[in-house]
Amino acid sequence: MFLIGASSAQDIDSAQRVQRPQITSTALGGDRYRVVAPLSELRAAAGPLHLRGARASETISVPVAPGVSIESARLRLRHTGSLGMMDARPHLRISLNDSLLAQLQTPRAATTTAHELGFDPSRLRGGYNSLTFEAIQRYTDACQDPNAAELWTEVDTLASEVELVYRRRAFSGRLSDLDQLMAPGLGGAESLAVLTAGESVSADQLRWGALVVQGLANRMRYRLPEISHVAARRAARPAAYASPAPMLDPSGLAGSDVVLVGTFAQLRPFMAPAANAQRGAYIEIGPSPADHTRFLLLIAGETPAEVMRAATALGLINFPFANAASAHIGALDIPDGYVPAMDNIVHPEQTYSFADFGLATTTRAGLTPNPIELVFDAPADFWVAEESEVVLQLDFAYGAGMREDSVVNVTVNGLFQRALSLSEAAGGLVNNYELRLPARAFRPGRNRVSFEIALAARQTGECAFENDRNLLFSLRDSSTISFPPASRFVELPNLRLLGETGFPFAGANGQPFAVRLTDDAPETVAAAWTMMARLGQIHRSLALTADFGFGEAPRGLHTLVIGARPELAAAGDEANDLTNAGFIQVSSTSRGSPVQSRVDLSALGGNGLLISGESTRSHRRLLAVLTAQSPHALLEATRDLVAPSRWSQLDGRAAVWRPDADAVATQPVGETFHAGDLDRAQRASYVFSSNAVGWIGGITAVLAALAGGLTYLSRRLRRADPRQTKHPPT
Repeated sequence: MFLIGASSAQDIDSAQRVQRPQITSTALGGDRYRVVAPLSELRAAAGPLHLRGARASETISVPVAPGVSIESARLRLRHTGSLGMMDARPHLRISLNDSLLAQLQTPRAATTTAHELGFDPSRLRGGYNSLTFEAIQRYTDACQDPNAAELWTEVDTLASEVELVYRRRAFSGRLSDLDQLMAPGLGGAESLAVLTAGESVSADQLRWGALVVQGLANRMRYRLPEISHVAARRAARPAAYASPAPMLDPSGLAGSDVVLVGTFAQLRPFMAPAANAQRGAYIEIGPSPADHTRFLLLIAGETPAEVMRAATALGLINFPFANAASAHIGALDIPDGYVPAMDNIVHPEQTYSFADFGLATTTRAGLTPNPIELVFDAPADFWVAEESEVVLQLDFAYGAGMREDSVVNVTVNGLFQRALSLSEAAGGLVNNYELRLPARAFRPGRNRVSFEIALAARQTGECAFENDRNLLFSLRDSSTISFPPASRFVELPNLRLLGETGFPFAGANGQPFAVRLTDDAPETVAAAWTMMARLGQIHRSLALTADFGFGEAPRGLHTLVIGARPELAAAGDEANDLTNAGFIQVSSTSRGSPVQSRVDLSALGGNGLLISGESTRSHRRLLAVLTAQSPHALLEATRDLVAPSRWSQLDGRAAVWRPDADAVATQPVGETFHAGDLDRAQRASYVFSSNAVGWIGGITAVLAALAGGLTYLSRRLRRADPRQTKHPPT
């Protein structure tokens, strides 16, 4: 093992110091703004947009906030084409909301072409807009193979972007408009300042703020605003227009939507006289005193319990807010273990239709069309017995006149499982086709069942590919998937599981956990709220079971510690010990021998660190630490971590990243532990099934013990048998 000094910690990920393009918003003055969104930030897949085949297409959703007036709109595009395509024939068709926007000739000889397209902003609507790129490609005047390798166009999503110049209107929303106000649109909620009263932050204020940011971020689904914490200050004079908190000092709040949370006793110095007369759990929305185009959301109550009630109501996605600027929350009857609405998460012994996961009836045509994919999340602690099966009941139809070797290959998480034969020459309409898949093919977190379609035409010859109208496969949304019984059991640490499900710090399973901050610096508090917003956003859950506080981690709970590296001692020795263990990277030489390098993490430099392991104070409990060298670096690193392109790279036991590098360095898991409710026999089965060497060793040990026992028993019997000795028994 090679040991690298502390200075090397500052150079982790230095191999790729490329500033990733991000969505940026610039104030132009007079309530006018410019927002620039790279296509790489608008699509889920990473890397360039590849269009392969004679007629390939991909659609990107461009979200636009409902409350803005767009003055100008532009699309900047950089793309290139294959050397093998014919000159003047290939072109790129661009559509906006199913209407032609432009046709661009695909550049020849692998050169790159840049285009800037201005278009009428009225063609954009509030909400999601479909921007479709369709490549029409040829390499010959005669009949061509539609899937030939020569047919490709590539769009550089890092250099291609959408630019909007817009004007914000004066805010006039209601509580019933919260879903629209927090929609993940360009020009929407980009910055969120959460204000609390007092010189220090209490555990109650920390919890209220976490629930508020989760309630708002869950409405945004995939994006997060830039969250900050500000101590409320009283202004010298009231705002010039009506606001729920006209006496709030606007310093540092320009350009942000604002949340003011606390008890009435804490907030009355900032509130309007009418709001001062309110009682009980109370929510009000109105213009921010710092910017009349932004909102201020007031969350208040006479007691901490009433503030908690109001903050919780804000987080219930379907809470029936009236078409009014304010509301009293009389009562919330929330049962123990309640989990708010979650998307695409399955439960044991339940049956779901494909429509439940958002998969509509889908038809594919041609020789090798795009696969049909069913995507859902299994709970993080989802464990099933080795022999269990997941049962699919498929409703599908396929075309006539296809060759008998036409098939649909079914894969689970990239591994082939079964094939559907489409062998009837007259085609078919099939209902309730039962397909049993091994449950071990599914995993905790994100699962993807892919139906990969390979259809063959009976016709042969040069132009066989032209006659493909009969090559059809349709999968209906009435198809179902059923899950077997399962136990709550999970192997930890596992940052991939944290990234995909939030386990165990999202509250999605209704189990309690703890969040501990090392100090109440504004940056530390904002980093904690940013992290909780991202964890809750995975399944739109609320941290109702979380124990928020400062200082040492409690016993008996999974705990997330957040704080600057020099302050970790405030959370207890085990948080310090966990980060002092160092960061081990594993690589291989040309001979395949593993090479390990250990990096001292006592000085993080510009890096962020997320590291996890078993708590030394609480058996079978996870301790995770999110840290950086200073509170400011911690906030910047956390904001960078929660970006989708960064968050999706979480894996292993630990992750180190820096804002000016693309990749995340991850440390493989070494020692693991198990948390859950399995009995000893099931626990042994789990360990053996997840470790083939251990299973073989266990069986060998059992057989050896059995053989030894039989040998010992045989010797005892021989000694007791008088026929086995020369001396008569006495």
